[in-house]
Parts: sequence; C-alpha cells; structure tokens
Amino acid sequence: MITEITTLPDLKNALDSDRLIIIDFFAIWCGPCMRALPKIEAMSVKYPDIKFYKIDYDTVALKEACALLKVESLPTFCFFKDGKYLSRLEGADEITLENMISKYK
Repeated sequence: MITEITTLPDLKNALDSDRLIIIDFFAIWCGPCMRALPKIEAMSVKYPDIKFYKIDYDTVALKEACALLKVESLPTFCFFKDGKYLSRLEGADEITLENMISKYK
C-alpha cells in the first residue's frame, strides 16, 4: 500500500522511521508517473517491510519539500532510512528501482 503525503507534518512523520522508506514524487498529468503507479503498488505488497509514500508534485503545501530535495523531473523516487536521505532514482525504470531496493533494504 502506498500512503499519500499531503502536508509537511505528514512528511516529517514519515521520515521519522527506522525503516527504509521510498517517496514517489509524481503528478497526475505525468504519463510515466501514472504508468508506473501499478508497479509501485505491486512493489509495496512485495516488500511489506518497506514503507512506500507518494507526493503529488503539484501539492502547494509540499513545494518547499520538492525544492529542498531538488525534485526536477517526474517521477522521482527518494530513499530514506533512519530519517537520512540515501539516494534517488529519476524516471520509472522498474529494474533499477528493484536493484536500489535490494541495495538499501
């Protein structure tokens, strides 16, 4: 299951985790984002120990977070663990995403 983050406090709560978390920055108007969503949903079931979140790039309340994380292309997947930024993947390459999950979990 993917949880949508819509506020800055939600984001702070999500980052306050000792588990690996992956945040999918997407937009409804982004074709590759929408095509990747079912695959990300499947990954969230396949990896129940990893917490998956999504942030709509157009959410005004989270524009600052997008800027701080330098999200400039969509989709962008950001990896965090223990509240620390680990890495990112820009684009919807499922194989690379799986490889990154294996590396960080």
